[in-house]
Amino acid sequence: MENPTGKKAFRYHIGGFGGYSAPTINNIKTVTIDLNAAGIAKVRKDRQSNIHLFVDVMKFFNGSNGFSIAAHPTVMFSQYSTSIAKNLTEMFKHDHTEN
Repeated sequence: MENPTGKKAFRYHIGGFGGYSAPTINNIKTVTIDLNAAGIAKVRKDRQSNIHLFVDVMKFFNGSNGFSIAAHPTVMFSQYSTSIAKNLTEMFKHDHTEN
């Protein structure tokens, strides 16, 4: 897609929350992350734990419902946006916890 300035661009409006007065597409997702497998945070006096969460942005494009920017440079709030919204839940990972 070329925008008016001649630059190659892409845009994704995934939004959608079910509608106010009439039902619409709902792209709201809940992500549950297991914080046990990569180290449990310990509560201790005078010490802090650091939980490291990683976000892999490429999972948005190559997750379960992979797609390419070249094929879909613009995605607006539509039925197609529901399939890519599912990829958003695959982006998050608990890498490790420092105690």
